[in-house]
Amino acid sequence: MTINRHFGALLGLSLLLAGCGGAPRMRIVQTGALPAASGAGFRLDQAGDLGDTVAGCLAGMGFRADDAHPAYLAQVAFSDRSAGTNLFIHEAATPDAGAEAVNGRWADAPSRDRRHRNATLSFSLTDIAAAREIYHVAVIRPHGRKDGGDPRAGMAGALCEAMTGQAAGETAPATPS
Repeated sequence: MTINRHFGALLGLSLLLAGCGGAPRMRIVQTGALPAASGAGFRLDQAGDLGDTVAGCLAGMGFRADDAHPAYLAQVAFSDRSAGTNLFIHEAATPDAGAEAVNGRWADAPSRDRRHRNATLSFSLTDIAAAREIYHVAVIRPHGRKDGGDPRAGMAGALCEAMTGQAAGETAPATPS
């Protein structure tokens, strides 16, 4: 009996410690393929720290910034939303507003638990001549109990690693922890 009791206590303790792990894991989703850079120009549609990081990543892969005659449009987006279903609540538009005016707000799912929120960093590359998106990558990071600071921490680096790995011919990037 004593051995079983000790085994149960050790098993319970190990499960408890496993649940107290570090930062939540990120998930990377990619579609399409990055074209060979060969000095092709891109126009970045995002300013700020995330845009600068992605522009540096593209430059490191052989692309060049070119606002005058770019071959590609690069877009970066960040969102921090509920992982559940959200609802857009329409509000009455003013009488003098045009038909295109959409007034309203997004209502989050009922849960206020941080573990049910996802931060998402997305990057897309659009071929301007063909007018179609040719590559898209998203880094999805669920919030955890031990989150602190900016949820974007590490996401831009993971995005660049995924892009660099895809350009090098990796079929599935390693999901960073």
